[in-house]
Amino acid sequence: MESPSGHAALTVLVTGATGLIGAAVVARLAEHGHVPVAAVRRAGRTSRRLPAGRTVTVDIGPRT
Repeated sequence: MESPSGHAALTVLVTGATGLIGAAVVARLAEHGHVPVAAVRRAGRTSRRLPAGRTVTVDIGPRT
C-alpha cells in the first residue's frame, strides 16, 4: 500500500492518541495515507476524538 506521496504506507502505533496532540497526530497520519493504530486504556474514549480507525487497548498496570 502506498501513501498519496508515493511512499510506502506505514502502520504507526500512537500512544496518548485520545489526547489533544495524539488525536491530531492520528488524524495527520491518516491524511497522509498511513495506518495509525491508537493505543488506548479505555476503548470507550476512542469515538470522541479519534477518526475511525484501528485501536488496541493496553493495560499499563495499576494507576497510583
